[in-house]
Amino acid sequence: MIDRLHTLPKSKEKTGPAGYCLINPGPMRWEYLDQLAVWFQEEVEGFKAKGASEDIIREPAFTSLLVETVFTKHIDEIFSDPEFVEEIILAHCQTASPSELRKMATQDREKGKPEFAYYLEVVADQRERGEFS
Repeated sequence: MIDRLHTLPKSKEKTGPAGYCLINPGPMRWEYLDQLAVWFQEEVEGFKAKGASEDIIREPAFTSLLVETVFTKHIDEIFSDPEFVEEIILAHCQTASPSELRKMATQDREKGKPEFAYYLEVVADQRERGEFS
């Protein structure tokens, strides 16, 4: 899904060191980027406190664990704001490969979500043709 850890710059109103985020920020609103950065930073610091090094933190397997941890812990907060959900989906669609999008579509069909699966297939097709970026 997401394969690397990005250093996320702070919004203009924020000061201090950059945080961590696991998506390409793209056009996502700063308030959502800031919230994701806080959640990812909390988890990264927790793993560092348990002995995780910077090298481990930048490993794709760690990134997958971090994404799963953050989204599992904060799923209710995310889904309470439909715009937040939409921005996360759009950001992922802009960075995921067509094969990743098709895999997600298959999973959604299996979960009984054919409309969303169709949307992911359309985006995958557009990504292959260079129309969705």
